[in-house]
Amino acid sequence: MNHIFSKGDFFQVPDGTLVQTIIGPQDIYNAGFSPLTEVNLAYGKIHAKTTSLIHLHPCVSQITHVISGSIKITMQVPFEQSYTLELRQGQSIVTPKNTFFQLNNPFDHECIVQYIVTPAFLFQQDATGSILYNDAVTFGKIWADVDALYKKQLPTLENFSEKRTKVLQEMFASSSTTSPAR
Repeated sequence: MNHIFSKGDFFQVPDGTLVQTIIGPQDIYNAGFSPLTEVNLAYGKIHAKTTSLIHLHPCVSQITHVISGSIKITMQVPFEQSYTLELRQGQSIVTPKNTFFQLNNPFDHECIVQYIVTPAFLFQQDATGSILYNDAVTFGKIWADVDALYKKQLPTLENFSEKRTKVLQEMFASSSTTSPAR
């Protein structure tokens, strides 16, 4: 693959954090190659004194690696006890698919993280900024509400994989006027 890829701009995602795609399937496809849908790489920026929404990825697993700063990450397998880990520069965690997690930066400096996601994370929005597809599902900020909200959304989550497959097929079947998958 004789091509150099450049990272995009940071953009806000529904959990409230900022993401900057380094390389994803749409970038490879736009360069004229077959899309690599197995993995993608992105940076995340979590501002000081900020907490993301609780969210989970029904179809993807994610490695979060701290490039600079520190971050607290709370995770919970549905219907089990949550736990919080504090990561510092150079440390990483793995969030398996279907695991709730929340990024919390209670510190005085922003935290820059690197996300490695498999299969590749898909996030698609139209020209107006409306979200067409997102591999993340958000659940608010209150951990006590998570299991009840999860039960309520379970029918939708059970079909998430099929919806994701359809989105991938549509993305690469025709040229789209939507923003690239992130």
